[in-house]
Amino acid sequence: MNQKIAIYTCIFGGYDTLKEDHSVEPPKGIDFFIITDNADIETSFYKPIVKPILFNSAQKTARYYKIMAHVVFKDYDHVFFHDGSIKIKLNMISELKALLGSADFIGYHHHIRKCAYAEATNCKRYAFEYSDIINRQIKKMKEIKFPKKTGLFETGFIYRNLSNPQIIDLNKTWWHEINEFSTRDQISLPYVLYRLGVDYKYLAGKLRMSPFFEFNQAHNVTRNIKIATTHQLLVYKLSLIYYFTIRNYVLKIHEKFNLVFFGKKPFNP
Repeated sequence: MNQKIAIYTCIFGGYDTLKEDHSVEPPKGIDFFIITDNADIETSFYKPIVKPILFNSAQKTARYYKIMAHVVFKDYDHVFFHDGSIKIKLNMISELKALLGSADFIGYHHHIRKCAYAEATNCKRYAFEYSDIINRQIKKMKEIKFPKKTGLFETGFIYRNLSNPQIIDLNKTWWHEINEFSTRDQISLPYVLYRLGVDYKYLAGKLRMSPFFEFNQAHNVTRNIKIATTHQLLVYKLSLIYYFTIRNYVLKIHEKFNLVFFGKKPFNP
């Protein structure tokens, strides 16, 4: 019996633009989807699934469909989720399919941290989430004696075996944690994996250097900015590249020396 496989991404509120590989023909036996609120989106081989924005938040809506894959892909056995900043390389699909069966949940190590507690502290330090929410989440993890340094996934690319009911439980529990605490899903995932005893696996290497796809860190932050000329657009995009490069160096320095950022509102509410 042939098992159904889906590769999908979620883009809401124009946060990213869909990136499709046109170097070769899309392989047979895998379906590609984009879940989006954009009814006018133009795609080549990704099939649009148009959904309204929920929770009055494009970001949280994208998180919902990222995590609750079984709600949309009820007839599929295996799903690969990828962030909107990623372009899957079609000539590597056979290698992706070879991962099936090696574990029920697969992803990459975080490129810097190895601990959910460290990720929570980082989100507070750089105001990615409100401190009181993070503190409540940390308190709960400590109450059940969730250990430190159990590993940390970078969730821009994850595989799940939906034919295993335990993975459906994982999706539901993961989403419950996000509803109750922070929307930063990388904090809650290790706790949920630990609590449910899910069979998981880390891929070798780092997500941003993966052979399976091309990674573009700069999101479509120009979506609410009016650019008058092509020249202005080029200058603006180059400035974004410099911004993200410098920002990454600054974050690494802050991380190394344990410096504290005192902003009170999150950058990514």
